[in-house]
Amino acid sequence: MKIKILSLIVLTFVLGFKSFSQEYLSGFSYSVQSDKDMKERKSESQVTLPFFDDFTETDIYLDASKWQNRSVLVNSGFPLFPTNFNAATLDALDETGKVYSHASSSPFVADSLISRPISLVDENGEKLSPADSLYFSFYYQPQGNADAPESADSLVLMFGYVLDTFRIEYDTILIGDMLQYMQVDTIHIGDILFHDMNSSCNQDMYTISAGQYTMDDSLKKVAVPCDTVFYSEMVWNHIWSTEGMTIDSFLINNDNQYFKQVMIPVTDEKYFKKDLVVLFYNYASMPSTMYPNDRSNVDCWNIDFIYLDKNRSCSNTTYPLVTFSEKSPSLLKRYQSMPYRQYKSNPTVAMAADYQMYIANLDSVGYMTKYSLHVENLSNNWTFDYSSKSCNLSPFANNGFQNCNGDNATQACPHLNNFLFDMDSSLDTASYLVKHIISVESDESVVKGDTLCGVQYFSNYYAYDDGTPERGYGVVPDESYFATQFTISTPDTLCGVHLLFNRTHNDANYDFFDIVVWNDNNGRPGNEVYRLKNQRPEWDDEVIYKFTYYPFDKMLKVNGTIYVGIMQHARESINIGFDTSNDNQQYNFYETGGGWENSSMRGSLMIRPVLGSDYVIEEEIKDVKRLGLYPVPSKDQINIGELPAQSCEQVMIFDMTGRLMKNFSNDVNLDISDLSNGLYMIRVITDEGKSYTEKFVISK
Repeated sequence: MKIKILSLIVLTFVLGFKSFSQEYLSGFSYSVQSDKDMKERKSESQVTLPFFDDFTETDIYLDASKWQNRSVLVNSGFPLFPTNFNAATLDALDETGKVYSHASSSPFVADSLISRPISLVDENGEKLSPADSLYFSFYYQPQGNADAPESADSLVLMFGYVLDTFRIEYDTILIGDMLQYMQVDTIHIGDILFHDMNSSCNQDMYTISAGQYTMDDSLKKVAVPCDTVFYSEMVWNHIWSTEGMTIDSFLINNDNQYFKQVMIPVTDEKYFKKDLVVLFYNYASMPSTMYPNDRSNVDCWNIDFIYLDKNRSCSNTTYPLVTFSEKSPSLLKRYQSMPYRQYKSNPTVAMAADYQMYIANLDSVGYMTKYSLHVENLSNNWTFDYSSKSCNLSPFANNGFQNCNGDNATQACPHLNNFLFDMDSSLDTASYLVKHIISVESDESVVKGDTLCGVQYFSNYYAYDDGTPERGYGVVPDESYFATQFTISTPDTLCGVHLLFNRTHNDANYDFFDIVVWNDNNGRPGNEVYRLKNQRPEWDDEVIYKFTYYPFDKMLKVNGTIYVGIMQHARESINIGFDTSNDNQQYNFYETGGGWENSSMRGSLMIRPVLGSDYVIEEEIKDVKRLGLYPVPSKDQINIGELPAQSCEQVMIFDMTGRLMKNFSNDVNLDISDLSNGLYMIRVITDEGKSYTEKFVISK
C-alpha cells in the first residue's frame, strides 16, 4: 500500500466589531463526542441496497451502521417542517462541538456526512450496472430554525470510491525527528505501525487491516507520530451543489415547500466497479463583523430522507408513507415542563386546550387515515386515549401538511375535551409517555403509518425550551439585562436556576454575569428581589446541551408573576442558549439603559428556575457519551451499545424516585424482565471513574 503524507494547516482570523445597544441572536455551538480513534485501522463494513436514512431511528448521533462519522447532529430542533421527524444538520462545528479551527470569514470546508461503502449488488449478489436505473435522492433545507448560510456558502454532494492505498495525516508540530524513522515508503495490509517510544502519548501498536485482504507475509514496522491518522485514499467526483440562502428566499424559490427533493441518476460505470461512498459537506463562513462572543455555529443546512436504490426513475419522488413532521408538542398551554406541585395546584389553567400536529401523506394518492393519542403515566400505568374520526389525507406534494380546517381539524388540531393528567399527591415528579399515531385504514403493506413519541415531564423546574438551542441570545452593551417571565400558581420557594450557555470560539464568552430575580410591574420586570453576583458560564466537553445549575445562597419565597434573568458584565453577549423552535417571545424582556422592552426575537431563553429544593435534575442533561441504549422502549432486556462490558465497572438502574432497582457489574446486556412499565434511569460508572446517566422507558 502506498502512503501519501499530508500535514494539517491551522488558519487564524481577526474579528472586527462595532458598539451599539440592542438584543441579537447568534449561532449555537453543540458538543458531540469525537469520532472513535481512527488510528486503529479496521475493516470498513459495507452496506447494501436499498440505502435509506430518514434519521427517525436515532437522536444526536448518526446511525453507525450507515455512516462513517459522527460529527453531524441528528435532531428535531434545527429543521423547519422536515419531511418527517428529525433531520441531519451540517454546520460550522467540528466533531468535538467547537468551531472549526480553520474557520475564517472566507468560505471554508466545515461539516461532512460520509456514508459507509455501499455495495452496488442485487439481492443475488450480482453486480449492478447503469442499466439497473440506480437513483440517489434526498431532501435539503438551508437555515431552518438556525443561522442562514450566505450566498458564498454552499452545500455539496460528492460520490467517491475507495482505492487500495492509504494516506497519513498528522500535525506537523508533533513530527519533530520522527521522519528519520520512516525508512520505507510502502506499507501493506497487515503491517504493524507503532509510535515513537520516546513520545509521551499512548504507545499502543496499530495494525493495518481490511476485510478483503489477508495479512502480508512480511510484516514491516514503521514508526509514526502519535497523532497520525490513517485513511483509505478516495477518488471523489463533484455531483451536485447549491448556494446558501435564507429560508425565506428558499421558500420563494421552492414554491413554498420547506424542503426540496433532489433526484440524481447513478450512471458512471466506475461506481459499479467499486463500492460507492456518498459525501455531503458544506462551506461556511464567519462574518468578520461578528462579536467574538458570537463566533459560534453558523451557516446551517438540514438534510433528510436519503435514499439510494435500483429500479427507480426521475419521477420516483413519492413514498408509501403517512407520517408526522415536527416533534411531539407539549400538552401544556405555556411551558414545556413545570414543577409537578405547581401543575397540581391549578391543572385546568396549565393544560393546552388543543395543539397542532403536522401530518403528511408522502404517497401520490390519498388515503383514509385516523389519528390517535395515547398518554401513559410511567410510574403507575394510568392511561388516556383519544381517537379522531377518519378523514382523507391528500398527497403532500400537492396539498402540503394536513391543516386545521374542516374535517381534518380533529387530526391536525385535536381538541382533548378538558383532558387532565392524573395527579398523585404522594409524588413530587411525574413523567408521561405521549404517543401520536397516524394509521391508514387499508392494508398497511401498501402504505405505512407512523408513531411519534415524546415525554411530558413534571419535575422541579419551569422550562419554555425543549432542550435544543438552535441559536444564541445576547444584549449589548455591558451592564445590560434580559429576563423571562414565570407565573407561580401557588406559594413556593425559588432555590436556583438551570442555564445553558453556548460554546464559542476560544470560549470568548467566558465572562462574568449576575443572576437576578425581579417582581412584576404591570407585565414587566419591577423591583429587584435577589441577585447572585459574579457567575460565569460553565461547559463540559463530554456533555451535549449542558445545563448548569446555579444554586442561590438563600431560598426565596415566590408567588404570582416573577422574572428571572441575567445582567452581563462584559460589553458583548453572554451567548445564552435560545430555542427558536418554541416561540415564547411575549415572555422575554431586555433592558439596555432605556427601560424594559419586550423582546423582538421569536423563541425561548434557556432559563429554567428551580423551585422547592436545591437538588439538580441531572437526568435531563443529554450526555455526549450516549450509552446507545436499545431497544427503546424496552421490554425484558436493555442493552448498552456504546461501551464494552469490561469498562462498565458498575451499572445501576433507578426508578424516578431515586430508588435503586437493579445493580450489574461488567455487563452491557441487562435483564429487566422483573421491572414494571415506567421511566427509569440507568447510570454507568466506568473503570476510568467516568459516570454516564441516561433515561429509558420500559413498555411491555
